Amino acid sequence: GARRAMRNLTASELSAADNPLAASPLGGPAPPAASASGGTTIGGPVDPVELFLGHSVSPTRTTAADVPATEEGVRTLADAGAWKAAGALAKQLLDHSHPVDVLLRLRWYRIVALLKLRDVAEATREMAVLGDLNGGSYRYERYETVYPGRSGSMVPFSLRLLHAHMPALGGDAPPSLQRLYTLLGETDAELGALAISAPAAHRAELVHRRRQLCLALVNVFVSQKEHALAVAQLAQLLEATQKERKQKAEAGEAPATVHAVQASESKLLSMLGRLQLQVGNVA
Repeated sequence: GARRAMRNLTASELSAADNPLAASPLGGPAPPAASASGGTTIGGPVDPVELFLGHSVSPTRTTAADVPATEEGVRTLADAGAWKAAGALAKQLLDHSHPVDVLLRLRWYRIVALLKLRDVAEATREMAVLGDLNGGSYRYERYETVYPGRSGSMVPFSLRLLHAHMPALGGDAPPSLQRLYTLLGETDAELGALAISAPAAHRAELVHRRRQLCLALVNVFVSQKEHALAVAQLAQLLEATQKERKQKAEAGEAPATVHAVQASESKLLSMLGRLQLQVGNVA
């Protein structure tokens, strides 16, 4: 079915570069972080939400009694895959006062833990508590005494992606598609505005962000049985990745860098092939 296809295309097929469950040192999604300038760092792994629904919760021996009742304790529990304990500790900490960026990280872990436990309804309620992610309450300049000299939004892209995908997890795809396309448009605009002299790492981060958005769109389409749209989106992503590989090779970049892109390209080819088989297009 569509749900099975969604799991197959995400949990099994993504490379470590695209799969936060493989790439993150926490054994799960990396916590949100903000840049020194006040903007959001986008180099860390971000998460197509269905990754949290594609795996059962693994048994773990780590418990809340083994960690301090702090944000670091939540991270340790997440690292061990103790999602029930991680979610409970995050909830406990959220009942106390913290700087806003810390509250965002704790809320992130709380929502992720609920998704890992397949409690989409409660995760949706937790996300709703955050309100408007573009609101002034999430801007550094509103708290000058806490974040002197910083400006911009403190909401990380990983949380925005989670927020965009949440309605689809509850069966309401249109809002998710609208939010995902909005984020994709913003990312494309930022990529287009980059100067030639812009740091290569920043461009790579934006490309990674775009890849995650495209994969999220693919999964929403598959969940809605819009297979033709899913194939088209995945094919566009594959074409962009192939172009990126050729550009890096022609620029003489390090073989390891080119190989990493090539590995992602191979995974995308596999995903596209499997999707084609699932919808019966074997021509």
